[in-house]
Amino acid sequence: MPGYAVDLAIAVDHMTLAAIDEGLGTCWIGAFSQEAAREILNIPAKYTIVSLLTLGFPAQPGRPKNRKALDEIICYETFNE
Repeated sequence: MPGYAVDLAIAVDHMTLAAIDEGLGTCWIGAFSQEAAREILNIPAKYTIVSLLTLGFPAQPGRPKNRKALDEIICYETFNE
């Protein structure tokens, strides 16, 4: 696997987390038409678009998180069900 794909995934993931922390909405897009994206974004054919990341202010506020407590999902030094 080319290293750039993993590097890009890490960078996009960090950008997504930082954006959410700032109250922005994001959507990581991995399945798209290369030709359509090139045309819309005016990107020359010699470049490969690996991923797209939308970023902006949500039209509606996000819903509150309903997460389990850490002690329900983490185990130390032994497996727990």
